[in-house]
Amino acid sequence: MTSPSAAVLGDVLEAYGADPVGWHVTIAPDHRSRTVVIFRKGRRVWQVKTHHITPYHSLGVGGTARADSEPNEDVPSFGWRSLSPSLAARIKTDIAASGALSPETVSRIGREEPRRPEEMPRGVLEGPVTILSNPVSAISKSQATLDSKLTRALDKLLLKTEGASMHG
Repeated sequence: MTSPSAAVLGDVLEAYGADPVGWHVTIAPDHRSRTVVIFRKGRRVWQVKTHHITPYHSLGVGGTARADSEPNEDVPSFGWRSLSPSLAARIKTDIAASGALSPETVSRIGREEPRRPEEMPRGVLEGPVTILSNPVSAISKSQATLDSKLTRALDKLLLKTEGASMHG
């Protein structure tokens, strides 16, 4: 079943708030250059697919699926983490020196426990997010089926709302 992307994102935020540890987020294009965001928590998968009509207007749909296996534990988990003044200074130093974070800084960020949004102080660090330049591959058969349903639902939504002005 597909839903408006806002409803799916609300479900993700609610599930994250209930248990903020162990999340993984991937962003990639699909074969039509639409933006695909996949949220994983264990074997649960939420996917949102967005078609950008203009830089200021987009349409999106989403849904849920199951993964065949747990996410790779070697990949750092996503989360909102506190950003202490010393960690902020280290990030600033790394960026100034090389334009990127050092492996030590990434490791230090990963050791910070993800927290619920309402528990966060003013200094917040969000991530990490895996960003792929190639179309995302299926996590499972269930997610591949969801991706096909989302593509069809988004096509129908675009035709209904944009009609003959749709191109690309």
